Amino acid sequence: MREAPSILVADDDAGRADGLRAQLVAEFPQAFVLVVRAAEALRATSPDAAWDLLVLGIGGSAPDGEDLIKALLQASSIVPVLVVAEVLESARLCGLLQAGATEAFDLSRGGGVLLPLGIRRALDHSELARRNATLESQLAQAEHASSINTLMAGIAHNLNNPLTTVQTFLDLLPERWECDPEFRGGFFSLVREEASRIQSLISSMMLAVTVPSGWRQEPWPLTDLFGELDLHARAQANGKALQFEFRAEAGLPQLVAAREAVKQALIILLDNAIAFSPPDGAISLNARRAEAAPAGALTIEVADQGPGVPAEQRERIFEPFFTTRSGGLGIGLFVARSVARVHGGVLQIRVGAGPGARFVLELPSARPGG
Repeated sequence: MREAPSILVADDDAGRADGLRAQLVAEFPQAFVLVVRAAEALRATSPDAAWDLLVLGIGGSAPDGEDLIKALLQASSIVPVLVVAEVLESARLCGLLQAGATEAFDLSRGGGVLLPLGIRRALDHSELARRNATLESQLAQAEHASSINTLMAGIAHNLNNPLTTVQTFLDLLPERWECDPEFRGGFFSLVREEASRIQSLISSMMLAVTVPSGWRQEPWPLTDLFGELDLHARAQANGKALQFEFRAEAGLPQLVAAREAVKQALIILLDNAIAFSPPDGAISLNARRAEAAPAGALTIEVADQGPGVPAEQRERIFEPFFTTRSGGLGIGLFVARSVARVHGGVLQIRVGAGPGARFVLELPSARPGG
């Protein structure tokens, strides 16, 4: 538990609120305790609020509580929430816990005695969650940095050959340009191709290293990207007469990952699907809630009807400069996985019952309804 935790008390009963504040200050003298009315609690819990705990006081017969807990958890990152009630029947206890309360204390049955222990346990939980989140963020950044180092080494290696070609051309240029037509034609075309390759490598490098690290932003709906992705995909279809389908499960929570980074990752997956799809094939992008993800996450699947990815290549395809695509640099899937990792998500390839490849991108979302 932090030495100076921040605790928000929301209670419309002034007497009970004063009692809770006095008890908190006595038990945790270093804590910062703010008391507000229930109606003011939402204003005090913006997404940037640094509260470690919310203590919500509710009356014995008032029907409030559940809706307020849901609204507070939607509006902020407060976890956990403790409820203090004058009287707490079993049915109402279940309702409060289902709404998101961590624990509830019935003052009529001695809950006030257990409250300090519950608060201490809740603050310990809050601090542990914060440390885990920090460690996960640091791990993601470390993995990204390690991947970037690998990428840089690969780019340096891949730049060497085209630069050698250009250097050779420049060395021979003074003595061969006038008297050697084959040199002027063939070597000149080769140098232009190598210069274009250098440009592509540098562009890919910039794409990889600009994956945002401070990525959290206002929640936004994934479906906002569908129109842009559809326009891009149809422009890249190259006369293959491909069918595109973009679907999203109803009521999906919104994303908090950087919008442009997510768009770039999905464009990479779509471009990959287009490149390997047969003429008249179908490509789908489906979004749904991630399975077994209580904190909230979205699963975005991009599937095609191409030849699929052989088992021995399913991990290597995410390595920089590994490619099975004609003319490909082998950077795209590396960048897409970097986007996923930096945002606390994952990108995997999964094997389906039918033909083709299925890439699954899982990203954190805002709280349900956020």
